Amino acid sequence: MRNLRTVYNEMKKRVGRVPLLQDFIKFNSIDPVILSNKEKNYANFLIKMGEQINISDYENKILSFLDVELLNGKRRHELILLDLLINNSEISMEKFDEALIKNHCLNNQEIIESVKRILSLSFYNENASPSRKDYGGKAIVEYNDKNNQYILNSEIQYSLKKNKDFRQLWIDGIRTGLSRSQRYDSDKLFTIGEKYTRKDVMRQSNNITNVTAQNIGGYYFNDKYGMIFVTYKKSMNISKSIQYEDRFLSDRILHYYSKNNRKLTSKEVQKFFTDKYRLLLFMKKSDADDNKDFYYLGTCSYIDSSARQENQDGKPIVSMNLRLDNRVNYHLYHLLTD
Repeated sequence: MRNLRTVYNEMKKRVGRVPLLQDFIKFNSIDPVILSNKEKNYANFLIKMGEQINISDYENKILSFLDVELLNGKRRHELILLDLLINNSEISMEKFDEALIKNHCLNNQEIIESVKRILSLSFYNENASPSRKDYGGKAIVEYNDKNNQYILNSEIQYSLKKNKDFRQLWIDGIRTGLSRSQRYDSDKLFTIGEKYTRKDVMRQSNNITNVTAQNIGGYYFNDKYGMIFVTYKKSMNISKSIQYEDRFLSDRILHYYSKNNRKLTSKEVQKFFTDKYRLLLFMKKSDADDNKDFYYLGTCSYIDSSARQENQDGKPIVSMNLRLDNRVNYHLYHLLTD
């Protein structure tokens, strides 16, 4: 990849001003997520490029929230609400619902409650990274149950009115996220073939709080979903007890292993065998370059009577076969397995 400074300077020369993130999309230059996440937000990136950007510490933190959490456009609901709140400090629940319908967004109470948790920052833990403090420590959008209204916090309202730099960066991040969201199926939780981090999955499966990658490991169950994360080619540097031999038997059948020290009777393993949970399969080829993104391969289900009790490095482990509801795309299948 070309040096980011070179990419930036080329764009600046092309547009004749400090570039917006939207410019990089318009001219198909570089994914704006790369630029913004390089320094936690685009404001910091611009400052590193030598531009004069005047924002407060709090403004910087909420720009980081916008650019790190929402700019990717993987779920457009929060972006739509923030867009509505740019020029209106309060928006009714009905107006938000109308906007979701207009944008063909999956819309149910679970998602609406999840959006509230994200924008109130209650989704983020006090101590785990990213924490609420990292994103300013107070709700970006509050919901008034009495009036059924979403309210943008007063400090952000003030910044939008008084700080030209902040207003431009805030609007640019929202509009860029909405542009980028066009690649995703807004009427579904996830888009098959697209990439997600574990944190993305926690958010978009409407989990109550974020769960750190270390605590998720290979899978995680909430009240409705079982989220399965497979690294197809394991590093030889990890413990033998977690060098699981997950492998495709075909483009629709995955031979899969539980976490170690599990038995067929383990409550956690039993969850795979019931219809109570919708199983979502995410996979990446390897841990090369510390890649945190997994391709979403779709929903899957346990194949009856396929579970076996085994041992790995002296510890009990359960193997089973999972059937995908959709065959893995030919090119993606070979990308993951070759």
